[in-house]
Amino acid sequence: MEEQKISQEMAEEEFNRFATVARLDLEKPRDFSERTDVSSSRDLFIYHVKRGDIEVNEEGWPTVLTQSEDLPRIEFTKRPKVTALRAMDKYKQGDQSAKTLAMMGDTLGIAPVKLNSLDYADYETVSLVFSLFLV
Repeated sequence: MEEQKISQEMAEEEFNRFATVARLDLEKPRDFSERTDVSSSRDLFIYHVKRGDIEVNEEGWPTVLTQSEDLPRIEFTKRPKVTALRAMDKYKQGDQSAKTLAMMGDTLGIAPVKLNSLDYADYETVSLVFSLFLV
C-alpha cells in the first residue's frame, strides 16, 4: 500500500483551493450521473494529492508529478480556453484521444506528442486534472 504523504484534511483543502482557481462550481445542479462523475473525480484528485502525485500551489494551480524524464512536472497555469477547441479541429471525427491530447497540449503549452509519450498512469492523472477544468 502506498504511503500517504498528505493528510485527508489537507488534501481536501488543496482540492478546494484548486476548485476555486478552476472555477469548479460544486453547487451547480447536475443530474445523478454528472454528480457521481464530479464526486468520483474529486475523490481521485484527493487520492493523488495524498500520494504526492499532485501538488497544488498557494494560488490553487495544480502540478502533476510524473515518472517521465522528459516531463517530470506538468504544471497547470491557466484554464482551457475556447481556442483549445480549435486545436482539435485538425483531427478526424471519432479520433477522440488525439482531440483530447490536442486540447490538453494547447492548454498546457506542451506538444501533444510529448503528452502521448507519458506512462498511462501519469496520463490518467493529467487527464483527471484537465477534465475537472471542463466541468
